[in-house]
Amino acid sequence: MGKDAASISRSNQTVTVTVPREVAYDLRKIQKIQEDLLGRLGHPGCYSGWDILFRTEIDYTVNAKTLELQGVASRIG
Repeated sequence: MGKDAASISRSNQTVTVTVPREVAYDLRKIQKIQEDLLGRLGHPGCYSGWDILFRTEIDYTVNAKTLELQGVASRIG
């Protein structure tokens, strides 16, 4: 995340958070992330006025011989 409330532009009220799959489907972990994020946005009790997008991270590798793009099995499913 790396940004705090002072460095996030109020003119662009969209925040994107990319999370690993094992976090994305764990309600308690997502709630902890939301709590931290809302504090950083300066609104610890609500997200009114912010468009928060959660993206699930998926890793890919490239086979050096075939140049085939392959998803990492632990992240896809």
